[in-house]
Amino acid sequence: MSVTKVIRKARRRHNCDGCWAQIQPGDSYLTHTALSGDDYYHDALDRDTLKPANRPIRIKECAGCATRYGRGHFLEAPE
Repeated sequence: MSVTKVIRKARRRHNCDGCWAQIQPGDSYLTHTALSGDDYYHDALDRDTLKPANRPIRIKECAGCATRYGRGHFLEAPE
């Protein structure tokens, strides 16, 4: 997966792309962006057409999945 990670705070309800849990407004979550040339990008399909992707792919990850897969430290508040 791409190393491009961004911490976001939800303004509306989203589904996590890992476990389909609800990300509620105010919750922090990670977005990963896979660009052309990334390993994950070549295996991915466009969600709308189910054909190989031809644009950047953005994946939303809830705090539960981030913690489960070892990326929970990205969501911690800086001190």
